[in-house]
Amino acid sequence: MAISSELHERIKRAATDLRRELWGEKGFPEWGTKFTQIEDECCEVGDVLTRELMGQGLGEQAQVKQRPKECGVCGRDGVEDELEPKIITTRRGDVSWQQRKYYCKRCRKAFFPSGRRVGA
Repeated sequence: MAISSELHERIKRAATDLRRELWGEKGFPEWGTKFTQIEDECCEVGDVLTRELMGQGLGEQAQVKQRPKECGVCGRDGVEDELEPKIITTRRGDVSWQQRKYYCKRCRKAFFPSGRRVGA
C-alpha cells in the first residue's frame, strides 16, 4: 500500500510534535547520544503507533453489525453473545481490541468468526 502525499504530510507534522514529547522542547536528542539509542527510541514510538492504529481499526471493524455468522462446526448461524478482549501478537508487539463473540446453540460453543482471517 502506498501512503498518500496528504497522509505523509500529516505524519511529518505529527513527527514534529512527537519529537518534542520524546526529547523535550528542543526536539532533538542530547549531543553524544548513540545512534542506536535514537533508533531504539524512534522504533518504540513507531511500534506504539502501529499497535494503536491496528487496535483501534480492528476494534471498530469488530463493532460493525453484519449478517449472522456461521458456526465453523455445524454451519448454522451463531447468536451474538458479547464482546471479549482479543490479543494478537504482531511483528510490532501485542495488539488488543474488543471482538464480537458468537454462540452456537446447536454445538453449544462460542466462536469468533473472523479468527482465521486475522491469523488467530
